[in-house]
Amino acid sequence: MPSTEILIERLKSDLSLRRLCGYEKLEYIPSQSTFSRAFDEFPRMKIAEVAHKLIIEKYFGDEIIRHMSRDSTAINARENHLKNK
Repeated sequence: MPSTEILIERLKSDLSLRRLCGYEKLEYIPSQSTFSRAFDEFPRMKIAEVAHKLIIEKYFGDEIIRHMSRDSTAINARENHLKNK
């Protein structure tokens, strides 16, 4: 969501999202300033990196995941090489 204000409005109107975020009642939704402080703290605590690591460890452990990606983007090239003059 592009702004904290929009997030708060969405939490107020969307019961499912509110419950997923752990706010059972409307009065439990934090203020905009509380959200702003938390969002400011997330990068310093590296929350996304820690959560990603824990999920990988829980579901994959030491298993090696093999994957091959192929790029099918067209590349402009000559049909024939240039002759030396």
